[in-house]
Amino acid sequence: MNLSLSSPILLVFPRHPLNFRILRGIAALGLLGLFAVVLFATGCTPSANLKADITSGAAPLTVTFSNTTSAFFSKADEFHWNFGDGGTATSTTKDEPVTHEFTKAGDNTVTLTAIKQGNPPKTTSKTLVITVEHGALGGVKITPEQAGMAIGQSQEFTAVAVDAYDNPIPEAPLNWTAAPDAGALSGTSLIAGTKAGIFDRGIVVTSSFEANTAEGTASVTVSPDPLDAVVIPETEVAAGETRQLEVAATDQYGNRVTEMTPAWTGTNEDAGSVTPDGMFTADKVAGTYANTVKVRVTQGDKTLEAEAPLTVVPDDLEQVVIGPDKAEIGMGMTQQFVAVGADRYGNRITGLEFTWNLESGGGVITPGGLFTAGDNAGTYTIQAQATQGDITKAGSTGVNVLPDRIAFLSEGKTDELDIYIMGVDGTDLKRLTTSGIDLGNISVSPDGRRIVFRDDNGLFTINDDGTRKVSLTDLRAYEPAWSPNGSKIAFQSWENDLPEIYMMDADGSNLVRLTDNSAYDDYPAWSPDGSKIVFVSDRDGNNEIYVMNADGSNQRRLTNSPESDTFPVWSPDGTKILFQSDRSGRGIYVMNSDGTSVSKLTANSYSTNHPSWSSDGSKIAFHGFRDSDEAEIYIMNRDGSNIIRLTNNTTNDYSPYWMPRKAGVEVNEDSIIIPDASRLKDLTAQEVTSRARAAVVRIKTDLGSGSGFLISPDGLILTANHVISGSKEITVYLSNGTSYQATVKSRDMVRDLATIEIKAANLPYLEFGDLSRVALGQTVIVLGYPLGNESVSVTSGLVSTIDYDGGRNITWVQTDSAVNPGNSGGPLLNLRGQVIGIITSKMVGSGVEGIGFAISANTVNTYLPQLK
Repeated sequence: MNLSLSSPILLVFPRHPLNFRILRGIAALGLLGLFAVVLFATGCTPSANLKADITSGAAPLTVTFSNTTSAFFSKADEFHWNFGDGGTATSTTKDEPVTHEFTKAGDNTVTLTAIKQGNPPKTTSKTLVITVEHGALGGVKITPEQAGMAIGQSQEFTAVAVDAYDNPIPEAPLNWTAAPDAGALSGTSLIAGTKAGIFDRGIVVTSSFEANTAEGTASVTVSPDPLDAVVIPETEVAAGETRQLEVAATDQYGNRVTEMTPAWTGTNEDAGSVTPDGMFTADKVAGTYANTVKVRVTQGDKTLEAEAPLTVVPDDLEQVVIGPDKAEIGMGMTQQFVAVGADRYGNRITGLEFTWNLESGGGVITPGGLFTAGDNAGTYTIQAQATQGDITKAGSTGVNVLPDRIAFLSEGKTDELDIYIMGVDGTDLKRLTTSGIDLGNISVSPDGRRIVFRDDNGLFTINDDGTRKVSLTDLRAYEPAWSPNGSKIAFQSWENDLPEIYMMDADGSNLVRLTDNSAYDDYPAWSPDGSKIVFVSDRDGNNEIYVMNADGSNQRRLTNSPESDTFPVWSPDGTKILFQSDRSGRGIYVMNSDGTSVSKLTANSYSTNHPSWSSDGSKIAFHGFRDSDEAEIYIMNRDGSNIIRLTNNTTNDYSPYWMPRKAGVEVNEDSIIIPDASRLKDLTAQEVTSRARAAVVRIKTDLGSGSGFLISPDGLILTANHVISGSKEITVYLSNGTSYQATVKSRDMVRDLATIEIKAANLPYLEFGDLSRVALGQTVIVLGYPLGNESVSVTSGLVSTIDYDGGRNITWVQTDSAVNPGNSGGPLLNLRGQVIGIITSKMVGSGVEGIGFAISANTVNTYLPQLK
């Protein structure tokens, strides 16, 4: 401040008695007194004063403070505020109002300090008390917030209700609860339960106060008791992969114990190997393996052990295989295809969905793999594709759609009759037999896959490709006719020096004589529904057409002509019967199935013989002499028009048979053989025998004996059909000598399989293997009761070949193991003791030694559901 003695001075003071006295003093002192007053006002200690708009209330309490310090006497350079709760503020002028929010309950002493700078600075303070009460209920605080406890241990807790600023509300009521698994409360103490773990809401305290509700929680950790038990959880590992194994170590209450040391060892090399720290590497063959790994767990001075199975599951999808492989069916026929996905080791992968595709022109295929052949013969590709995650694989196979075919007899170049087949246009001629057969009827199975015929030694069947000649009967049997369902064969026989009609099962068993008289009965043929048989008889003087029920009853005459009527055959729809007659020169005639409306279809000028209907009844095949002195094969429309010559050679062609269109074969996933699949390590022959012999049984019937083996613990036995076929009494002997009477459960005459059952329980039984894991040259074992032995016999040998029989849909396993009569029905085992085949036959003949045949396990599993 610059003051000049000559300057006028205007002093303005607030209206106050003290100020008036000062003014009077100044006036008395004059200018010198004024100077003294100024020095007093500027050099004295500053003053401070404050007031609040409210001094008490509930948290949060917002208070506005006023600095009421005198403007004249204050002379402070700044003001510091301390609100007593840790909060502060600073202002440089007294006119600034100060606002502060109080949240801590209790008395808060607010201090205003006026500061005048100097050396030293001068200060003056003034205080004011603000009383804060707790606010509305905002929560509950529990102490301790976290507690670690042992099972059965007690822990004391305290709790208080608080407002939003943690101010206690002592008058608020508290309600205590504990998590059921954490333990039980006794007052405010928790007694830990028997379940170990971390319970985030182990303690919960709730409070309701003045319309507000709140809760608080405390976390409780209960530690397990000492080690009491060790278990290895169920574990799956992909083939060829490595995985860390786990062990479940628990206390007496089943709580997991983590503070322990495990040490691992492997106990089953088939499954894989394991390191001491539990890294397991699976082997290549999927399956569940008993007692695979063992673990020793140590905690302190206590050690426990556990052993467990382990499942090796298939690895990633690597290949798709389709069955049947290279199928062959007729036009318009159906074949179900099945696909299997497998990993790199040949393990089958379940749960895959397949997308099917067919080469154009072959027909149609459904999303489920059902193929229906079209009308264009040829070979077509079928593909199945599967996706597993981001892996997509596809497999393919071929299907051969066959044209309609005719089987017939021809002298060929050897002057011996043999069976040939050709297309209905005369092309694609194939010779099926090579050693000559007898002249007479041939018949084809309803599925178009096998042909039955007469040879010097009885009736035989061959496949439609000429393979697999099988003897049915050594009776003097002729003119065979297959029933529409394929289960029976009717034929004529001179067995008792009288030509009569007989019937037998398709396997040659259960012979039944249908006619019984002194006349000549011949040429049986079935009605389409299998209920009747039409045949030829001269019982009334000359050859006429007769009909009877399929059981031989109700025999009655259909034709009545002075000339011979022979070779009757029913139309596919059952309304007509074709036959050969000499009525007006040898020709082809047709009549209603009741013998009425007889009419001739061929001309009188040449001989026509041995008619046969096409599958749809629109055409007729026959042999005739229209164009040469040698018999040739012809076809014509069903009304006799449009005759077409099919064969043209210098030898005789006889007895055409219009073959049924070739049907598809049964197939399922078990039918499929996956190439190059890995297999388990071999056991010794002694180990295999020890494991398997108790499940192999001896079967004795009133007709002979054979072998079989148990396939279930409740007495179901699989054997060869020919072992029990035609038997009236069947006795089963177990390896310990115990005997049971057995009954036939089911038979498959085509595959030569049968199941029989005994009333027993808890019996040992054998499991089936998979031909996918069988290789040529692999050692196999045959168990059975050959040559009437009463003790099980063991022989071993090698797998010589694996061959598919399309006529009967059988995959055969050929072995050089010693196979003798009585081995039939017994198991062919791999060196794991699994059944890979069932012994059915041995090849015999000059220069033939050591060739036995078994129906593969894959074929058995295809048909086993129908046999159980």
